[in-house]
Amino acid sequence: MMSVSSDTTDDRSAGHKAMELLGRQLNLYQRIEQLAEAQRRLIEGDDSRPLLRLLSERQKLTAELTRLNHELAPYRQRWEALKVAMLPSERRAMEEMVKKAAARLRRILEKDEADGQLLAAKKSRARHDIGTLGTAQRTLAAYAGNTTQQPSILESTEA
Repeated sequence: MMSVSSDTTDDRSAGHKAMELLGRQLNLYQRIEQLAEAQRRLIEGDDSRPLLRLLSERQKLTAELTRLNHELAPYRQRWEALKVAMLPSERRAMEEMVKKAAARLRRILEKDEADGQLLAAKKSRARHDIGTLGTAQRTLAAYAGNTTQQPSILESTEA
């Protein structure tokens, strides 16, 4: 069995590793948030090709974030022990990183929700426009069908 000082040293070392992982997580959230901002501009501009490329990049970053979260899981289980073993300045830094990551994630989710609403509104408008176009096409087709069956003014005066 390990001594208390050895456990503390191990926890402090693990705490440093957790901080490194948190730093990487924060960086990924920052990159995803930047993409979310660019995503909004592309949605507003109806620019689908760059939007698809951006979404592909976001998907890669999200997959990387998922891997990182799996790597962080064992540290989260020991979070309190790790914090106790750290110096007060390290603990504050770690807590600040966690707060920043949570704030970034919240902003990303809010932007994604707003983008989802914008896309739904655009889809609804497109559906309406397509319906209106279909009605206009049917009206024109009906009119064209009627004009071929109706005698022209010249034909009716000749009779």
